[in-house]
Amino acid sequence: MAIVEQYRLAEMRVLHLPAAMRLINKVVKLVPSDGVLKQVAASQIWFAPGQESAARFLYETICWEWDKRRNTVTVFFDPRSPLRVVLPIPIWMPKTSFVIAVAGPEILSEKRLLYPV
Repeated sequence: MAIVEQYRLAEMRVLHLPAAMRLINKVVKLVPSDGVLKQVAASQIWFAPGQESAARFLYETICWEWDKRRNTVTVFFDPRSPLRVVLPIPIWMPKTSFVIAVAGPEILSEKRLLYPV
């Protein structure tokens, strides 16, 4: 697993939250009171088949060790990949999705992951 301290490269600051989001934020605490998101990105997450619990432990350990330096962790993965089990995302957590346009000599298969583990 690779970790990039994105907050050292760029600052992301939330200046204005809509009223509904401010109310939700009082309970869920997604945006810190100063509005500065200290993001780290987790990528290149690899684990052997059957070792999902070890991968989850590694991810949780990294989050714990970086707790004082970061307040946000970003992870990109294909929702069909085994990472869906390793990184359970609470239903209230904000999610984004992206569409990837691919051109090449081979026809894409829906069974093949676009963003592999």
